[in-house]
Amino acid sequence: MILFGFIIRKRILIPILIFHSLFLSVFSLYLLNLPYIYEDELRLIQITSAIKKFIISKEEKPDRKRFLFVNVAWEKQLIEKNDMDGFPMGNQAITNRVVLADFFSRVNKKPNNHKYLICDISFVAPSVNDEKLQSEFDKMHNYTVSYHKDENGEPQNPIFNVSKSISDYTTFNVDKFIKFKLVQSDSLTTTPIKIYQDIYNKKIEKGLFYKLDNYYILNSFIVDFRIWSYDFSDNSSYKYDYINIGDFKFLPDSAFQKLLKDRIVVIGDFELNDIHETVYGDMSGPLILLNTFLAVEKGENRLSVYYLLFILFSFILINYYVFDVNIRFKEQFSHLIAKSPIYNEMLRFFLYLFYFSIISSISFFIFNIHISILLFSGYMSSLDIINNYFADRRQNKRIQQENVFFDIDD
Repeated sequence: MILFGFIIRKRILIPILIFHSLFLSVFSLYLLNLPYIYEDELRLIQITSAIKKFIISKEEKPDRKRFLFVNVAWEKQLIEKNDMDGFPMGNQAITNRVVLADFFSRVNKKPNNHKYLICDISFVAPSVNDEKLQSEFDKMHNYTVSYHKDENGEPQNPIFNVSKSISDYTTFNVDKFIKFKLVQSDSLTTTPIKIYQDIYNKKIEKGLFYKLDNYYILNSFIVDFRIWSYDFSDNSSYKYDYINIGDFKFLPDSAFQKLLKDRIVVIGDFELNDIHETVYGDMSGPLILLNTFLAVEKGENRLSVYYLLFILFSFILINYYVFDVNIRFKEQFSHLIAKSPIYNEMLRFFLYLFYFSIISSISFFIFNIHISILLFSGYMSSLDIINNYFADRRQNKRIQQENVFFDIDD
C-alpha cells in the first residue's frame, strides 16, 4: 500500500511539475522582454555586473581601429527660441550646423570610405544654415540620424530628410539606464538594431518573439558595456580615437580620409548634455547606443536552447521543493517548525529570494541574462503558503480519523 501510494503521488506530481515549470519559464521570458526592472533588483544587478566585469572576466576591448568618436559638445550656435504661439522668447543653443555640414562635406568626398556613421544629434529646431546641411545628408551613404519621443511619447522626427532611427530607452522605478528595447511601439526601429541591419543586411522579424539572423532574441535586455567614457582618457590602457569635431579642420583631406577608412564613426555629445546614469557609472548617449549594438552583434540577447533548458530545470527544482519536499518535511517534522505564522512567511520569502538570486546570478554569468527575482520569490512563497494550508488540513483530518479509530478501539 505504501509503494502504491508513492507511485500515485509521483504520477500526479510529475505532470504538475512539468506544466507549472513550463508556465513559469514562458512567464519569465515575458518579464525579460519588459524594458525595465524593479528597483529592489538593481542591487543584485550592480553586484553581479561588478563581479563579472572586474573580478571574473577580463574581456578584451573591441578593436579600437574599428571606431572613431567625434565629440560635438563644444560646437554650439545660438538660434531664436519661440513659444507655443510662435513669439520669440529668447535663444537656445544647438549643435553648430555649419561645422556639421563642413564635416559631412569632407565625408562625402569619399562617401563609401567609412563603414558606418552614427549621428546621435537631435534636429528638432530649424536654423538659417539648414539648407547646406540637408544637401550633405542627401549625398551621404551608410549612416543613421537619431530622433526621440516627446513628453507625450510621440516621435519627434528630424526636420531634415534623413535615414533615421529612434534612440530612446525606458526606465521604470529605477532612474538609471539598465535595459534597451530594440523595437519600440511595435514598429519603431532603434539605432542599435538599424546599425546591425544596415551593416549585415539583416532584417528583424516580428512574431511571438523577435528573430534576427535566424535566432530568437529578447527585444529588451540588459546591456553589458565594452567601451566606457574612461576609454577616451589618456589614462586608459586601450585608448580609442576621440576627437572634437572642430579639430578636423586642421587635418588635410588625405589624413581625414585615412582616419575614417572602414570605421564606424560615432558623432554626438560625449561630455556635456547627453549624459546618463548606468550601473557602470555615467555614460554618454552615443556610448549607450554603440554598446547596445555591440551586444546585439555578439548575440547577447539571443535565446539559446541551453538557456531555455537552464530556466526550465531551475523551475522544476523549485517546484519539486514546493509541491513535494516541503510538504513531506512539514508532515514529518512539524514539531520543529516555528509556530509564528509571520515568521514562517518571512522565512519562506527570503528562502525563495535567496534561491532566485543564485539562479539569476548563474544566468547572468553564463548567459548574460538576469531573471526577475522579486516577482518569482513572492509568487512561490504565496504558493508555498497555499500548499501548506492544504497540507495542514490533510494532517488535521488524518489526526481526527486516528482519534476516532482509537476511541472506537477503546
